[in-house]
Amino acid sequence: MFTDHPSYKADVQRATDVADIGRLSGKTVLVTGATGLIGVHLIDTLMQLGNVNVIATGRSAASAGARIGSHYASPRFRFAEHDACLPFDESLTADYIIPLASNTHPLAYSQHPVETATVNVLGAKHALDLAVRCHATVLYPSTVEVYGNARGEDVFTEDYTGTLNLSTARSCYTETLCRGAMPIIRRTIWRGGEDGEAEPRLRTHDAADGHKGVVAVPDTRREGRRHRAEI
Repeated sequence: MFTDHPSYKADVQRATDVADIGRLSGKTVLVTGATGLIGVHLIDTLMQLGNVNVIATGRSAASAGARIGSHYASPRFRFAEHDACLPFDESLTADYIIPLASNTHPLAYSQHPVETATVNVLGAKHALDLAVRCHATVLYPSTVEVYGNARGEDVFTEDYTGTLNLSTARSCYTETLCRGAMPIIRRTIWRGGEDGEAEPRLRTHDAADGHKGVVAVPDTRREGRRHRAEI
C-alpha cells in the first residue's frame, strides 16, 4: 500500500505544517470520493492533526476499508457509503465540504461518459445544497485540464486560459468539471447578518475571517502535476 511508503508519510507530515492549519481544530470536514488518491491523502493528513473530525463518503465500503480502514477505530472518523449523484442525508452536518468524487481514469471517460459528466455536476450541486443547509464552506478542487492546452510554447500560470477540445472522448470529464465550478463561483451561501437578518455572502477564496461561504480552489487530479489547496 502506498500509504506505508516513507515518502508518503513525509508528505503527510509536511501537509500538517502549513500556515494557519490550527483553525481547523474542532471542525468537521466532509470528504466525498474518499478512496481516491487525493481523498486518501487528505484524510490521512486531517487525521494526523489529531483534533479534526472527518466524515468520509464513497460508493464502496470494501474499498474504503482497504484504503482508509486504519482510521475506523478513531472516534473522530466516520465512513458513510454514499453515491455522490444523490443528495446527502438531511441529518448530515459539516464545517467544510470537499467534493472529490469523480471518474478520473481515461478508460471511464470513453466507456462511461454520461456517468462521468453526471457525478461531476451533481456532486458539486449536492455539496452546495448541503453547505446552504448547514452553513458550511465548500472547497472545490478543480482539475488542471480546465486550463486547457497551452498555445505554442506558453507557460501556464494561475490566470492562463488555454484551448479545450470538446470533441474528444475525454471532454465529458473536462467540460463538466468546468460546469461544476460555475455554481461554486456564482451561487450565494446565506449567513446570518449582524442584525440577525439573513444576507447573501459569497466567499470565493478566503474564509479566514470566520465567515462561512464558498472557496474555489485550483487543484489537479492528474498524477505527476503540481497542485495546491488552501484552506
